[in-house]
Amino acid sequence: MIQFVTSDHIDPKRWDDAIYSSQFPTIFATYQFLSISCKSWGALIEDDYQTVIPLPYNIKLGLHYIYTPPFISRLGVFSKRTIESHEICEYLKQIPSKFVLKELILNQCNGLDKSTLFTSYQLSLDNSFEKLYNSFSNNTKRNIKDALTKELTYSDQVTIEEVIQLFKNNRGKELSKKIPQNHYNILSKLAQHAEKNALLDRVAVHNAQGVLIAAALFLKDQDRIWFWFSGRNHEYAEQKGMFFLINEYLKQHSTQKVILDFNGSNNPNIERFYAGFGSQKYMYPFYKKYCSFVYPFLKVYKYIIK
Repeated sequence: MIQFVTSDHIDPKRWDDAIYSSQFPTIFATYQFLSISCKSWGALIEDDYQTVIPLPYNIKLGLHYIYTPPFISRLGVFSKRTIESHEICEYLKQIPSKFVLKELILNQCNGLDKSTLFTSYQLSLDNSFEKLYNSFSNNTKRNIKDALTKELTYSDQVTIEEVIQLFKNNRGKELSKKIPQNHYNILSKLAQHAEKNALLDRVAVHNAQGVLIAAALFLKDQDRIWFWFSGRNHEYAEQKGMFFLINEYLKQHSTQKVILDFNGSNNPNIERFYAGFGSQKYMYPFYKKYCSFVYPFLKVYKYIIK
């Protein structure tokens, strides 16, 4: 039997046990991460937590909608057993009809026919650094060699807020659709929670003058490390700080039995950057469904709720 349950009626321990014993265990779907990232969430729960589907939601203009919260990279259907594509569809049909707009990032264990697919890249770190380096593209090796001539320094001497601010002052200003401040606030709270539980790496690259030119937050999950959030100083782009940062991080974490997940992008330039480190492309689904009466006003409504 499948039931929709709001988060205040969910047992946090049993919920997290279900997530971590599933075929795609991830911090993104844990009780606390979801509770930090959104004001309201519920879930479809089947047979005493044997299968669970987290459903973050909100209400605007009197309409209920399901969405993926900012900086939550994967959600979906979580179960110990393999869930076939047709079953995924059946589960998603059980979402209560009061939700007139549904947009949910799933995970790579959730095959879903006729869905939009997002792209990510992943790299197994269970190799010596020499083997990892040999898989880099020639362009990536060339950029790393160039960076090594710039007297750059790699360290953990950077705060969560400094990483966020570096992005905001550079790439954040260039985005056609600006990231709202409350989204950055959510990222900060999530990162602080992860750091409190020893699940966050803060890394930075400073140049010879001590200027912060690249920084990143890596999130340590069950079987993978997420390249979660990063920023670079465009004024010093020629110093190749981000190439240097990833190279040094791989040096430190090579031979570990984990996967570095570059966390997805549909930007060809960013994809090329990720692939240049020898990572492998994979796809994961994005589920979206709207009630028919919403369609005429879809663009306006989506603008309002973002």
